[in-house]
Amino acid sequence: MLWIDGVKMPTPKQPGGIVIMKEKIWSKNAGRAANGVMVGDIVAIKNKLQITWPPLSPDQVIAIDAVISKAFFAVKYLDPSSNTLVTRIFYAGDSDVFGLLLCHWI
Repeated sequence: MLWIDGVKMPTPKQPGGIVIMKEKIWSKNAGRAANGVMVGDIVAIKNKLQITWPPLSPDQVIAIDAVISKAFFAVKYLDPSSNTLVTRIFYAGDSDVFGLLLCHWI
């Protein structure tokens, strides 16, 4: 179950068609101290989605490209950490016409 800007997307490749990566955003002062100990604060944790589809029809590729071509878009997906459908605002990273999309939660 995947929607982008309210448009139901084709079913991602099974298994493993949606990979959710947790990205830690660190404070500006984060880094290693002189003694090698990590310092800083995590200011946010964002999800990054990597979506892979099986072979798609030309119409399906056009529909996906249309919704991800905007600067930002809403993605509704099943979040495994809460087992609930969530909607988050993302932007698209690089994608290819072979069925791979990388989205970053803003």
